[in-house]
Amino acid sequence: MSATAAAASSAAGSTPAASFPTASPPPPTGDLHVTLIVIGKVTHDTARVLIEVLEGGSVTCHLTKVKSRVRTRKGNAPDPTVVQDEAAVLRAAEVVQSPHSIDSEVVSVTQDLLPGRPRIFKFEGLEQNARYALSFDNLAHAQPASSFVTMIKNWKVGGDYPPMHFAAISCNMVSVSADLKNGQTDLWQDLADRIGRGEVDYILHMGDQVYADEPRSNTHTAPIVSAFAPDSHAEHGEGLTHLEARDQLVFKKCTILIQKSGAKTPEEFIKLHPQIEELYRQIYRETWSHPPTAKALANCPSLSIYDDHDFVDNWGTLAIHHDKDSAEYSVGLCARQVYYEYQAALHRDFELEKVPEIVDDHHFHVFGETGVIFTESRGAQSFRYETDKDVPFLGVRQWADLEAAMAEDGLFKDVKHLVLVCPCPVVYLPHTLNAFMEPMVEDAQGHWAAKPFIAEQTRMLNLCLAWQEGRDAAEYFKNTEPAEKELSYLEPVQERGAYRTSYPSLAGGPVKNAKTGTMEATPLKTDRRVTLLGGDVHVGGHTRIFKHGHLVLEQLVSSAMANHLLPTFAFKIASMIQNAYTKLEDGWEFNHQPFTRVRNYGLVDASSPSEGTKCSVTTHIIFAD
Repeated sequence: MSATAAAASSAAGSTPAASFPTASPPPPTGDLHVTLIVIGKVTHDTARVLIEVLEGGSVTCHLTKVKSRVRTRKGNAPDPTVVQDEAAVLRAAEVVQSPHSIDSEVVSVTQDLLPGRPRIFKFEGLEQNARYALSFDNLAHAQPASSFVTMIKNWKVGGDYPPMHFAAISCNMVSVSADLKNGQTDLWQDLADRIGRGEVDYILHMGDQVYADEPRSNTHTAPIVSAFAPDSHAEHGEGLTHLEARDQLVFKKCTILIQKSGAKTPEEFIKLHPQIEELYRQIYRETWSHPPTAKALANCPSLSIYDDHDFVDNWGTLAIHHDKDSAEYSVGLCARQVYYEYQAALHRDFELEKVPEIVDDHHFHVFGETGVIFTESRGAQSFRYETDKDVPFLGVRQWADLEAAMAEDGLFKDVKHLVLVCPCPVVYLPHTLNAFMEPMVEDAQGHWAAKPFIAEQTRMLNLCLAWQEGRDAAEYFKNTEPAEKELSYLEPVQERGAYRTSYPSLAGGPVKNAKTGTMEATPLKTDRRVTLLGGDVHVGGHTRIFKHGHLVLEQLVSSAMANHLLPTFAFKIASMIQNAYTKLEDGWEFNHQPFTRVRNYGLVDASSPSEGTKCSVTTHIIFAD
């Protein structure tokens, strides 16, 4: 097959799929220092790769096919073609120099990069289920060895097809990873190792990919990319020096910058946007250049959505966050602009100068019979407040797009497993407890259970049930009795320096006829399943969700990948009362399995039904203290 490649025309783009090499970088071939390599969206025949360099200049990216039919019907066995050492990278480079000497396919794209500005390299016409290794011309600085595997065309859930594996990540504060002591497990390294073993097909970043409100100290070391912002990160702009002992709250720095400038109006604020945007870019460079993080991002496709800390803690909660005349709103615009450069670019094309006009930060994806939805709940309360204040959690446009995509003839009509990503879990605290906490805990004001958003919580649960089981499902479950099932808790298992807790899906199956008392198969669309994913709340665990007593939906909560732990006392109190009263509106209720408060991330995989017709989904929490 003759592959073709297309270069992105802007600093924007979609996301690729990847697999990770653990290895030595290729030798220098030029003068440019690479700061970031991130694999964006990857389909069965396309890929997007984000590259950023320090100085700027012309860069050629080569994709070399090193193996076909990577995934097997028996699952993802260890793949010997993972680029794990310098020799493998050099082999790929040799193929580029002499493409006819080895039976491999090479696709190359050349682009001119600006200093410190991420750019998307787009590739088309790739072979499905094949591993491609990346190599570059004109890069001098060491970068992680990089490769990825394309998806399978028309990837089925179950049958002869291998499972599709997702990692779910939230709340990534780089200083926590940097401060880990000897003997502590870096979960980014754990994830990178799993990618290298072929155990992860996609990373789903559920929010708080970076922290714009993270305090820093002079015990941290600045990476070489700190030269982009010398006065705020590294003395004299030199890499590998100690950070200055000063406040590193980026959002605060930006508002102080505006205050000291004397700017009073949005027109005057705009003149400071280049400086503000650069401060936000630096957060991405530092966070994503943490070596294990860089390794994972350079070898597995990523999709992401923002949450509050990508702007500032509790973004959207305060009135100044939607006041277009405020300095805070202007800083938020800059943070969103930079989010588009580094995160949205992984999955979509756009014109940088038109980002303020974009109203659909949410995004949907289909990979054969698997669908992925990324919702966001901060834009409606800030950037789109004037149009969305009547439905303030998701907003008018997002609800319209969701309901259209989940309609009978919508985008997900052929999907069997639908993964719904919500930065905040759809179900977390009971309404009464959340209402009690709201005056004291600002975070509680941004959850689905907050009083202004309860109607949207109910609407989301009903929408998921209707897509999964049919439009008459709610009434059907109301007139039947739930089957008795053993809802057991599985003890954690130690695994390579971390711990794994796994939960098999139990929703679905037969119900008891309320009139006859006999068990019968539900006449609903039983070959579909929804898995809810959420982060944000700094606990990890599993939630079972019931409609009129029937177990119908399940949720995985995973956070924080790297952040400070919840206080022990507060966690114990929350654990005791989280299931004390769990009834929601419209016949909904929930039950949390025991949560963990230590650092964690999630894994999700779907396979053939173990019984009945719904696919079997297993969700896992990988955690380490």
